[in-house]
Amino acid sequence: MPDGLKTVLVVDDSQMQCEALREILESAGLHAVTATNAKDAFALMESEKPAVALFDLILGDGENGVDLYKSLHDKYPKLKGIISTGYGPEEEVRLIVDAIHEGMIDEFLRKPMAPEEVVAAVKKHLQ
Repeated sequence: MPDGLKTVLVVDDSQMQCEALREILESAGLHAVTATNAKDAFALMESEKPAVALFDLILGDGENGVDLYKSLHDKYPKLKGIISTGYGPEEEVRLIVDAIHEGMIDEFLRKPMAPEEVVAAVKKHLQ
């Protein structure tokens, strides 16, 4: 895809979740690439140049989607970020709320997410 015009990066520590989201996005006519860790996410940003990234909040190995998005956004300021998570401890919810209020993320989706909810959120940020 030229300049990541309709490319979406999906970052989740669950390969199964990555593949499910990739299938949902590709069935909507979008090009989706997946990463299960920060290192792979940075490599895909460089090679694919996605316009939107969908991050799980908790990525394993002490990583979280908000911090990863901040790091990617510092290097790629046009990147739009969507964070998703299921029910979590109060500190996770507070992290998301703070990130939204500080303008650090563009949208939040609660898991489980309906396919049409995912597609609508991504397409909104591609415009």
